[in-house]
Amino acid sequence: MNNSFPILCFKHCKSKSVFCKTIPDTCPLCNCSLSESYIEPFVLPYCCKKAADDPPSIVLKPTQGTFCNDYNLSKDMHIGIVNSIGHLYEFDHRGITVNNFSDWLDCIVVHIIPESWYIHWDQTLFSLIENNKWNSCNYNVQSMNCYNFIIEFLQKLNFKDFNFVTKEQVFEKLLLPRLRYTLKYIYIYRSLKSKPYYIA
Repeated sequence: MNNSFPILCFKHCKSKSVFCKTIPDTCPLCNCSLSESYIEPFVLPYCCKKAADDPPSIVLKPTQGTFCNDYNLSKDMHIGIVNSIGHLYEFDHRGITVNNFSDWLDCIVVHIIPESWYIHWDQTLFSLIENNKWNSCNYNVQSMNCYNFIIEFLQKLNFKDFNFVTKEQVFEKLLLPRLRYTLKYIYIYRSLKSKPYYIA
């Protein structure tokens, strides 16, 4: 986990949620004792996971740094694939890299298939990485990058309607729903770095 503190959440006197690093003695909204909370405090689930912890999946991370501490919408992201036994594959200027787990400790994990598809997922990935087109000499930051790797994998996988052609389609249809929670978490986390509460 690459955040320095857990985010706690509770409700007391109103419908608003109070996010904080430590539970106060009194409610910041009504200044009354928190001896009886409307909703018991709970820890907000962290927005990211280690890439290998929850296979098989598509995984996404900032190209540099971590989501909580470094990411904003103007920065590039890197994407990879995890097979059913937790091996990680990514494509960049090095070509295909396998199991570079130290760079994938803080990423968004997206599941798209049921267990009955695990063998096909692994076979599709294996056939993809065997293709010489993914050699390092073919890498191009604009036209032959990690998103092209994912797009071709999803096209060959042929699961449901995940037959994307562009990076934008992959991002909007596959990644954005999961990214929305991450962005909310990041906003609350960064707010709590400079103040004791965040009210939502």
